Amino acid sequence: MKKKHLLLLASTLVLMISGILLMPSQESIYQPRKSFSSGSDYYGAAEYYTMMKANPETGEIDGDLIKQIEYAAREYNSVKGGDAIEWDEVGPDNIGGRTRAILVVNDDLIFAGSVSGGLFKTANKGNTWERVPGFDKNYAVSSMAVLGNGHLYVATGSTHELVGGNGGSGSIGGGLFVSTDNGETWDYAKDENGDDIKPSSISMSATYSFIDKIVADPTQDNKLWVGYNKALKPYVEGQGFGPVPDGLPSSKCEDVEISSDGQVIIASIGSSDGYVSNDGGESFVKVTGSADDMLPNGLERLEFAISPDDPNYVYAATVIPGRIGKFDGVYASTDKGNTWEKVFIVTENTDPDPGEQGFYDLALSVIPGNKDAYI
Repeated sequence: MKKKHLLLLASTLVLMISGILLMPSQESIYQPRKSFSSGSDYYGAAEYYTMMKANPETGEIDGDLIKQIEYAAREYNSVKGGDAIEWDEVGPDNIGGRTRAILVVNDDLIFAGSVSGGLFKTANKGNTWERVPGFDKNYAVSSMAVLGNGHLYVATGSTHELVGGNGGSGSIGGGLFVSTDNGETWDYAKDENGDDIKPSSISMSATYSFIDKIVADPTQDNKLWVGYNKALKPYVEGQGFGPVPDGLPSSKCEDVEISSDGQVIIASIGSSDGYVSNDGGESFVKVTGSADDMLPNGLERLEFAISPDDPNYVYAATVIPGRIGKFDGVYASTDKGNTWEKVFIVTENTDPDPGEQGFYDLALSVIPGNKDAYI
């Protein structure tokens, strides 16, 4: 009998203690929130944002309509409390992401394009910056150029941003944009049919989803070279794209450089094969291969630079397979990119890329005034 009483008392105490522990506390205790949902791929995210932004009547995304709605929303929010309220931005100020493209128009006007924050400009030599109005803040800016006639071009969509729905740092591009008034207003550049140069669909394989590099042709004020995910082509304002030059495959172009006299053009095509032209882009020859005086085969990425002082001096930074591509060294040519010699060999003590992410971040330039010096 006593044992039954003791068991009953023990059970009662357990229930009371449990009830006390389960009662809500006056002081909240932080518990990290757990997520059991798996990441979606890029296409799922693209479909979702298309559904959110598409015109309900047409089912298509209308950029002008979206801008009108955003403007109306800002106007409404500024006056909905009665008198207009003035706001001052207090941060954060790191919304631009990495800067992959900088364009110096003149001593005062400079543009900077980020991979996840759109386009910014300064009109006072870089002392203060502002976001360029009318240019979507989510565009991944990959390259910029100013033509001889002063027209500005902005390319979007970078192959090297590891685009994806599971934490990638970039997004597909929105097309090729042009401004004829020093960046005050922007519009799509037009192709040979008068159509906007932009992706036909939200897809990584759509033409113009990635426009990795654009460079102005120094011999013609209205000519641009455009390297995108299908080819390298010359572009002339009012005429659109020309054909793929002789000797080049119709394959993605990740980099293109042109000499100051316009005669030497060198490009990274396809799976990082190098092609060079010594006749202003009329024809190209392949300069990657197995010969001792060629750039090596099997590269993950290939970036070029040409001396602004001597078109004979051309340099190439190479990346081989690795974690995210492994920087392998620098090659130099003193005959306009036709033959090559390795001039920087990576060793344990001179390795600038121990994290092996050369595919992700790689840049190369020749110092003006010193054709033998590259950075």
